Amino acid sequence: MRCLHCDYPLWNLVGDTCPECGEHYSLNEYSFVPGSVKFMCPHCDQAYYGTTEKGLLDPPDFDCVQCGEHIEMAQMRLHPADGFEEQLTIAETAPWVTKRYGRFRRFFSTIGWAHVKPGAFMRGLPLNTSVNSSLLFFAVLQLLCASGTLLIVFGVIGFIFVGNLGNTGGQSVVAAITVPLIFVGGWVLAQIFSALLWALMTHFTLRLTG
Repeated sequence: MRCLHCDYPLWNLVGDTCPECGEHYSLNEYSFVPGSVKFMCPHCDQAYYGTTEKGLLDPPDFDCVQCGEHIEMAQMRLHPADGFEEQLTIAETAPWVTKRYGRFRRFFSTIGWAHVKPGAFMRGLPLNTSVNSSLLFFAVLQLLCASGTLLIVFGVIGFIFVGNLGNTGGQSVVAAITVPLIFVGGWVLAQIFSALLWALMTHFTLRLTG
């Protein structure tokens, strides 16, 4: 368990503030492999193990079975369970929605996950992933694809029209600029429409099948 902002280890600490960078954190922001982390009672060190999909306690507050004190998950110290090293406690999370790496690495790692291990990618998307974060990823991806496509189309069409420049004069220059722009603009609109259509179909299928 490490700070999502500075990567400082937060094991065996009580509280909600990273002692290294001062940023606040919540256990609900983390996902662990179920059963891989010990949640220690702050009064008697009785160990409990998370059983939810995120490896957290259910319920998050209760009376300790050993000392009888009422405890909350946020008050407990965490340790890797016996037989688990730190890296084995971390549940796989889609790179784009983590905060441990730079945005550049998160972006291209997400593309890699989507192509190489789509199942893990889908399981690694938290249910509370924001729509704005998803739209930002979509916008950056479309911008990069459109830029690359624009360069290619400009190059090909420009080469063709410039070759005929002596015959058609300035019309070739205008065409060499407007045709690629129209092509790429139509392509971007088509991508946006297809993304919205895909989202609606997915949502409809999930609602239909439960």
